[in-house]
Amino acid sequence: MNQTFLKPVATNGKCSYFLSIAEISFYIFVEVMHKLILSVVYYTNGKVNRFHGMTTEWGFPQLLSLSTFNDPSNGYLFLDKCLFGAEVFVLNYSGRAEFLSFKELDIIHTWKIENFSSLDAYVISDVFTAESCEWILCLYPKGSSEERDKYLSLYLGLYNGEEFPPERKLYAHYSLCIRNQHNGKHKKFTGGNWFSATSDFTYGDSTLLSLTDLHDSSKGFLVNDTLIVECKVIVVSEVKNFAQ
Repeated sequence: MNQTFLKPVATNGKCSYFLSIAEISFYIFVEVMHKLILSVVYYTNGKVNRFHGMTTEWGFPQLLSLSTFNDPSNGYLFLDKCLFGAEVFVLNYSGRAEFLSFKELDIIHTWKIENFSSLDAYVISDVFTAESCEWILCLYPKGSSEERDKYLSLYLGLYNGEEFPPERKLYAHYSLCIRNQHNGKHKKFTGGNWFSATSDFTYGDSTLLSLTDLHDSSKGFLVNDTLIVECKVIVVSEVKNFAQ
């Protein structure tokens, strides 16, 4: 029996007790003729309850009604004192669990590319930071792979992905945009992908903007041989493993 870990909580007119430590039995003792008699026993019926970083408590939210508990004739209270007990059988478990964090962001990185006509294969932006991770943009001015000579391709990349431990995974929801410098009719792509040490490091759109529209001066995407690219990181979620 260990009273150190018991924490009382009043819930909907009931006396509740939770144990922060596994198969558990709860006891309430009654004072009869100055002797303690085991009165109420609640078992988990052989069910094993797991305690870990996200579930630190388990118990009965309505163990005993407060009216019954506070009635002196029932013997649960004697000289304003009561006695509770718990029997715990701890089972060691060597498994692992995953913790998912979620954070909404509003981080915008703007990349101004001058002398665009001089570019050939691809160009990479400066590194920028979003939620303690380093990111880059990778642009193919004449298209990537099968889209070459047809579309401009743009990708978001995790710059420091190779430094991630194998179990770390990061999800990013983002938007990629080629800004229209004449009006608000920008060319935009929105995506969401998992990044890790073993995944692809870049994701995006291989057909973001046709080269025909890009080089049409009336469209407003390429002005004075300058292209403006924008990336917005909207949401970042991260999965980390920890021992249970």
